[in-house]
Amino acid sequence: MGGQSCLALDVNALRRKGALAPGAFGTLTWEREGDVQTSVDFRADSAGIVLSYGDHNGEAPRAVEQHVALSSVPAAFGGSRTYFLCPGAGCGQRNSILYFFARGSFRCRRCAGLAYESNRENSMQRARRRANKLRARLGWPQQRALAVPIAVKPKGMWGRTFAHLRGEAIVAESAAPAAQVPHWTRLLARVNRR
Repeated sequence: MGGQSCLALDVNALRRKGALAPGAFGTLTWEREGDVQTSVDFRADSAGIVLSYGDHNGEAPRAVEQHVALSSVPAAFGGSRTYFLCPGAGCGQRNSILYFFARGSFRCRRCAGLAYESNRENSMQRARRRANKLRARLGWPQQRALAVPIAVKPKGMWGRTFAHLRGEAIVAESAAPAAQVPHWTRLLARVNRR
């Protein structure tokens, strides 16, 4: 299960809205899969935030109230950073984002057993993503074929940085088709067996 398809509770977004100040309250709403809306009521106190929502995973819906503690850590140049403390059993890790866990509670990525979508990529997809990322950084158009555009250094980029990134982009562009060779070899072997 990827974290991108789950409901995410971001401490930084809540802080920017003033939702972490003691006494703050309101409703958070997520829209998923078209018209399906999920909402969670919250209220902040001096120790954290209390989330109230309905759990519909069981036989009958039940009301859930979950307390999530907050932790503040001094920032390097003054001020502080606020984190959630994961309410998972035995976890307590500081996290900026908590995800709605399938069993009806908010947990960190590790406790919820979530993986990034990039963890499921094969070598060809990983090489293609890297090449596209370098192309975007260099201001080159995104392509699917092995072709190096006319290399024009983006304004403001150092010459040696440009030369280094251009070399990496060319290597990444050639790695993507090379990663396809084992795939096509296996596919041809299957076709020849039939």
